[in-house]
Amino acid sequence: MFVSKFIVIRLWKVPAYLDSNEHISIEMILVDDKGAKIHATIRKQLIHMFESKLEEGHVYMSIFSVFPQSGNYRTTLHPYKLVFHLRTKVTVVESPDISQFGMHFTSLAEIGAFTQDGRFVLEED
Repeated sequence: MFVSKFIVIRLWKVPAYLDSNEHISIEMILVDDKGAKIHATIRKQLIHMFESKLEEGHVYMSIFSVFPQSGNYRTTLHPYKLVFHLRTKVTVVESPDISQFGMHFTSLAEIGAFTQDGRFVLEED
């Protein structure tokens, strides 16, 4: 388990395949004070604990578990993802040193050199 301070830059609920009124997870993209982005997941069983406590644009201090990123759908280039669990606590904190947008711009030279992963869907580092 790790403790970290981060800002939620994107948050969405994933609907169940057969019932769009039911959600199977909450997914988030988080940014830390160094500008590193990482994907975070809250599984269906724990949605009720966190859905009213987390909002985009707010900074939180939290305890969570870290797992290798897997699957074809990747929201960040980070090799790991954060998973909230039963003992996870989130606390709103003030932290002006974390960018609210988590943006990183690629130079034209880098774009022309094709140094970025072309299979990556979102604008990331």
